[in-house]
Amino acid sequence: MKLLIYLVLLFIAEAEIEICVPAFPIIKSYFNLSEFEVEWLFGANVLAHCIGAIFAGIIGDKYGKKKTMLYGFIILSIGSLVTVIANSYPILILGRIIQGLGMSGPVVVCYPMFIESVKDGAQRLKIIGYFNAAFAFAVGFAPSIGSFATILFGANGSFKLMLFLSVIAVFITHFILKYDDIKSENTDNIGGYLPILKSKDAMLPTIFNNCTIYLPYITMIPLVFVNEMGVSQEKLGFYAGFGAMTWGLGNIFLGHLTKFIKIQNIIKISLSILCFGGLMLLFLALFPHFASPVIITAVFCFTISGFIIPANEFYLHSLDKMPDAKAKIGTIGIVVRFVTGSIATQIASYFYTSNFTSTAFVMCFMLLIIIPSGILMYRRKFLHLKNV
Repeated sequence: MKLLIYLVLLFIAEAEIEICVPAFPIIKSYFNLSEFEVEWLFGANVLAHCIGAIFAGIIGDKYGKKKTMLYGFIILSIGSLVTVIANSYPILILGRIIQGLGMSGPVVVCYPMFIESVKDGAQRLKIIGYFNAAFAFAVGFAPSIGSFATILFGANGSFKLMLFLSVIAVFITHFILKYDDIKSENTDNIGGYLPILKSKDAMLPTIFNNCTIYLPYITMIPLVFVNEMGVSQEKLGFYAGFGAMTWGLGNIFLGHLTKFIKIQNIIKISLSILCFGGLMLLFLALFPHFASPVIITAVFCFTISGFIIPANEFYLHSLDKMPDAKAKIGTIGIVVRFVTGSIATQIASYFYTSNFTSTAFVMCFMLLIIIPSGILMYRRKFLHLKNV
């Protein structure tokens, strides 16, 4: 029950980012915006989230993690209210910024709050899989949920739904969640992040896990699928959800492969999948007339399957190497994930040419960063080559 509460709260916080994405085409028409301006509804949100995340870990240690989570959800509720009543593009952007600041607290402290009570290594690996699955279902199924909310309640339907969910999260955190805050006697300032930034054992897993192709893909496909390929809002939710299901179920079940295959062999296979997936994305970028919603979704799902086991294994490695920096490693990961995701999305939208080409090229470029970091991490962990 305790784990379920944390997963629900994490789902609500993470869903905030993508739940409004299906409404982008409608918002674009309503406010007469360019693709670049529309994508700033995503970019401004994650920029605020990254800024908030930098301080959330420190604030959580100093004033208490539960308070940080509660006040974060309250701020998220305020931002959601602003997006609901927004009657202009600047006010809508303001609401998205407030939402981003609010959700940073719950996202940063949620995992450390739960993992503090878990000591068994195998159980920790399972829990990481569950939290990654919650993130995947949130980012992937949030557009599906937002799509139906848009159909039922109009252009701001997804914002109304987010307001409802954030108020529910405030109630759960304040009245249901049981957690004894332990305030640190020796809190670090921002300089406490420097040892992590200098550690290859922390930063290589962070780069591999968080320079993701997920965010530019899930943010751009509404424009590509709906505007250019004629996909309905209902089917858009299906395509977005299928990618989330691949990542989420993979995190839950693929870990069982370690009972039959050595982990280093699984990681070799996974890195090969990433390479082959990158080649398929490059093909779709160069020959966009071959791209269809089914083919794009299939290539994406195949490619992200190569992330699952290496991401979890490398993340545990970083925690083991720096056991006193769990929250800060998570914070840096969040910042890397959303800064790179936001930049990638903005580039894809800026060079958008009414097809999948710009998105595919951006995803290929991200893989050129991800795959070498995975190879270097493999060599450090399994071949014990510490100079790489």
